[in-house]
Formats: sequence, C-alpha cells, structure tokens
Amino acid sequence: MVTARVHPGESQASWMMKGVLDYVTSNCPEACELRDKFIFKIVPMLNPDGVIVGNYRCSLAARDLNRNYRHPRKESFPTVWHTKNMIEMVQEKHEVRYFKVLFIVSLCIFSYIYILSLNLLVCF
Repeated sequence: MVTARVHPGESQASWMMKGVLDYVTSNCPEACELRDKFIFKIVPMLNPDGVIVGNYRCSLAARDLNRNYRHPRKESFPTVWHTKNMIEMVQEKHEVRYFKVLFIVSLCIFSYIYILSLNLLVCF
C-alpha cells in the first residue's frame, strides 16, 4: 500500500509517486519479481479536492486528513475512509506487509513506514 498527497502542498510527493509507479510498472527484473510476489494498492493523491483549490495542508472542508486515520468518518474524510476500508478488505484475504506514505516537508524528504499488526497501524 503506497499513498501520497495527504497534504495538498506536498507537490513533490507526486513526483516521488511517479517514480514509484514508473519503477513498479517497468520491465526491470526486480520490478517484475515484485509484481509476481506482491499485490500493490496505490493511491497517488489522497486529497485531490485540497489540491484543486490550492490549499497547503487541508481538504476542501478545511480538515487535516493526516490527523484522522484512526477513526475517519466517511462523510468528513471520504478518501481516508475508503483507503482504510480498502486495506481492511485486502487484509481479509492477504497479509498486508507495509503501508508507505510519501510526503515532503520543506526541503526534507520524509517517508513513514507503517507496519500493520492486529489491525493497528504502528509507526516506526
């Protein structure tokens, strides 16, 4: 599971996501092996409405999606709710190995890796 652009102002994360997509879909032997062994679920932009209106951190409803992963309300945070629902549906049939969030702040690149264990997200 790879997601990006939870905050609209992190436009560099779109370029990181493009790199991920280009690599995963390439003919590189390692990428082919990854596709043979794993199911990729990719959400390239979690906050498209915030991006469209030019917000830096919030959605169109002036809400920070990044603070609402634990118990998102479908009406208030639909992209987070659907993403979390997708993870739970995948977990019913497959083991979810990791959840990677791509985002950038200022000139520093941060990448959080979440390990799913007992249906809880634990940040390392």
